[in-house]
Amino acid sequence: MMRVGVLSNAHSRRNQSALPAIERMMAEFPDVTHRSFTCIDAMPAALAALERKGVEHLVINGGDGTVQAVLGELFERSPFSHLPRVTLVGGGMTNVIAHDVGVPNSPVDALRRILSRTRSGDPGETMRRAAIAVKCSGRGRTEYGFLAGAVGFYQGTRLTRRDMHRVGFRQSLATKAGIVWSVMRLLLHGEGERSGLRGERVAIGLNGSPPQEAPYLFILATTLERLLPGVMPFWGHDHGAIKLTTIASPAPRFGRAAFSVVRGRPRPWMHHAGYASTRADRISLHLTSPIVVDGEVFDPGPHGHVELSAGPVIEFHRY
Repeated sequence: MMRVGVLSNAHSRRNQSALPAIERMMAEFPDVTHRSFTCIDAMPAALAALERKGVEHLVINGGDGTVQAVLGELFERSPFSHLPRVTLVGGGMTNVIAHDVGVPNSPVDALRRILSRTRSGDPGETMRRAAIAVKCSGRGRTEYGFLAGAVGFYQGTRLTRRDMHRVGFRQSLATKAGIVWSVMRLLLHGEGERSGLRGERVAIGLNGSPPQEAPYLFILATTLERLLPGVMPFWGHDHGAIKLTTIASPAPRFGRAAFSVVRGRPRPWMHHAGYASTRADRISLHLTSPIVVDGEVFDPGPHGHVELSAGPVIEFHRY
């Protein structure tokens, strides 16, 4: 039976209140090693401590940002000689990755379920996803994630954090409410200062082709198979590990198109109106505003160049 280790981000939203109960529950599983950290700079040391304990199955308890940071460490500077088996628990403010390949339940319930089943030798459901390797110009390190967005996605993320979190919405409810809120603002006010959502000229190149510049309102890329229940704004059937959806700016007939985009069910007229979805293994972006990767915001650097490429494939075990 594989030795299991749990890595908890104590600063993640759901863990802030759940960690004492998690610590008490861990007493039921004395053969499982638990390490927690309160700042992301302490994460590598906690991960190394699990490796020294011989952990072969790593349970990551945190939000999307925690998953992004831990997997980046495993890909670039891993203390493990072999990549451990990975299971995700949605312990953060946003848990989109766990909704696709992990256990988005409350951390205490999720961990008890996972550890009870691993104790019996259950490997769970194996799910493979390629990470997106994200390289920003002027930034030495490569980031890894599963969901990257720019322009309106970045602006909408800021609005969600400002408005939805302030009124108490959390986790997937906040994300869904943020989508509806952004759509409503565009319908009521259009692009510009009043809505807080506006287009930007971005050059996009796919699979090494010369980048073509155009005004875009929305850019979103992922390797996940689902984002949230009822939300999967992708419909292209080209070859490539990364799904990419873009919306032109200004967005024609946005009111008629918005929920078709959200559901990934385009109407026949939408492609020629600037609503596009495709797939690629490499996406080059030249832009001026930040890019959001698994909820973390990154500056595109002095030259505004961001390269997204299909990265390592990781096996997730869901219970």
